[in-house]
Amino acid sequence: MIRSADVRANSYDPEKRTFSAVFATSHPVLRRDAKGPFSEVLDASTLDLAASQRVPVLDSHSTATVRALVGRVQSMRVEGDSVVGVIALSSAEDVGPIGQRIADGILDSLSIGYGVPVWTEEMSPTGRIKRPARWAIREVTLTSNPADPNAKIRSSDMAKDTFDRDAAVETIRAALDLPDDW
Repeated sequence: MIRSADVRANSYDPEKRTFSAVFATSHPVLRRDAKGPFSEVLDASTLDLAASQRVPVLDSHSTATVRALVGRVQSMRVEGDSVVGVIALSSAEDVGPIGQRIADGILDSLSIGYGVPVWTEEMSPTGRIKRPARWAIREVTLTSNPADPNAKIRSSDMAKDTFDRDAAVETIRAALDLPDDW
């Protein structure tokens, strides 16, 4: 028996300069406003995907120079409580080292810039929680210090959108005539 495997640690494809990533999750991020501290929770179900088109990819949220524009989001979608998508890096010579850091696994975190026209607010036993009633992603940034620890470049395994684990398990269960609770 011969098996082959993709040995890339992450989803970065150096030939296409693309990779899959988790842009944001519902992980609470501690913030502060005039009323004091609160947990900000980005609800993926309220993301306005139509308003989140042609999103630039920046180096560390920098807008001071166009050289900080390192790519574009090719696609974006909601997957459970996460916003995920595919990023394409520029072929510009100065972006090459960024792609290399991603390929090496040294750069693996992302952050987002977003607009929220309407917030909802609630109290919980742990304090105030604010959620956007509607929001749009304005930029995705490559960073070494993300607010959301789950905003990461996906591994090569996670990047294969065509694989449905639950369907595969069900197919195997049925083929082997195993009980439903297997």
